[in-house]
Amino acid sequence: MRPLTRYPSLAERILAHSVSDPDGECWVWVGYRDSRGYGQMTVRKGGKPRKVWAHIAAYELLSGRARTPGMTLDHTCMNRSCINPAHLVEVTRSRNSQLRHTRRQDNGQ
Repeated sequence: MRPLTRYPSLAERILAHSVSDPDGECWVWVGYRDSRGYGQMTVRKGGKPRKVWAHIAAYELLSGRARTPGMTLDHTCMNRSCINPAHLVEVTRSRNSQLRHTRRQDNGQ
């Protein structure tokens, strides 16, 4: 007999570990976050546990789009713990760095 799991699907697991922010725009990851604020989760791949970024798992699973090789995801909302696929856009690493620098300047940092 197959053991019962807490969540029938990975999508349900992702959604169970997020909450809407007060504005209802961002889906904030409430599971484990690294020191920079990015959500992480463990999934089994080939029977072995593997850590993945929560926003990448959410983007690929909930939007139905696989990330393009060599691209990264930019948080358009500037909230690193957000996993809302509508707030994630594929960009090159170079463009992501440019956007981060521009946003810091716009915020007076």
